[in-house]
Amino acid sequence: MEPSFQPEYNLSVEKYHSRILTPERWNSAHIRGRGAGNWIGFMRIFFQRSLFCLFLLVISSNLSWGASKDSPPQSAASDSSKSISGVGSVIWQNNFSAPGVSQIDTSTWTKNLGNYRRELPVINSPENVFISGPSTNKNLEIITSKIYRPSLYKGWCTTAPCQFVSGEITTRDKLIVKYGYIEAKIKMPSGIGNWPALWMLPDGNYGDSHKATPGEIDNVEWYGNKPTLLNFTLHSNTPPGQVNDSEVHTYFDTKQDLSQAFHLYGVAWMPGNISIYFDNNLVKTFSSGSLPAWPFNNFYYLILQGSVGPQPNTIYGGNWSGWQTSSMKISWVKISKYQGFGEVQILNR
Repeated sequence: MEPSFQPEYNLSVEKYHSRILTPERWNSAHIRGRGAGNWIGFMRIFFQRSLFCLFLLVISSNLSWGASKDSPPQSAASDSSKSISGVGSVIWQNNFSAPGVSQIDTSTWTKNLGNYRRELPVINSPENVFISGPSTNKNLEIITSKIYRPSLYKGWCTTAPCQFVSGEITTRDKLIVKYGYIEAKIKMPSGIGNWPALWMLPDGNYGDSHKATPGEIDNVEWYGNKPTLLNFTLHSNTPPGQVNDSEVHTYFDTKQDLSQAFHLYGVAWMPGNISIYFDNNLVKTFSSGSLPAWPFNNFYYLILQGSVGPQPNTIYGGNWSGWQTSSMKISWVKISKYQGFGEVQILNR
């Protein structure tokens, strides 16, 4: 509902109009005569009318300023990526905020269960990923919570009882993408220890970096102990080995706490280079010469997850600071053509 605007100046134009020379006075006998006195009268009329026009201009400007001041503030992250040169038509999207959306689309996403990362103290539960919020402001939400009965989760985390429960969804075996502009609107969770991410793995590689299918694209990783930093990483293999033991990455200081508002995280993926964008602004570009191998010309699937870094640690989110529950929110995920490149395949495996 549009707010009604009340002008700051409640001035009556008629009140001021009564004090200036009206057309009737212009035609009065005082003006129609000849001589120097009439010239002075003419100049007085000209001066009065000029002042009145200036007055109306000032009032109009102030009213416009007042309306602007009362307008709702703009979001820090515009939803439009059309300002980025090369971004074309949308070829796939999942808008979790769309009217009528109340559940995760299981034809696209799978909720993961358990933990395949040996070093992490986190177990994934399907119950921790869901659509939440009022009908006008819904989001995909991934909850991470502290576990106080770790003995119940001893068999899930390899090296120790699980300390946290979180959520993870993936398009594995359902949707894969090759090239294009991949972006998401995300609000990061709050709290030191959090390590959420949007990342991609090659089709056929189901999380184990020692598989024969190398390559990993970390669209965005965020560390709770460094809340203003955006981290992007490309993982590759070093021939002749088939292990993701080579990487290039960038840390970009956004100068703002990314857990306080939604922001846009984009990756422009081409056959020979990959560029990172934050809120539609270019951060950095990596080319095929950045790594000893370039395993990024294949189809990849998407992963969205909350997580906590190894405990204790000073890098991947830091040491847990005592929070009980944190929430990562995702408004939408979208894939568009970029420089004419971009392909999505829907799988039925």
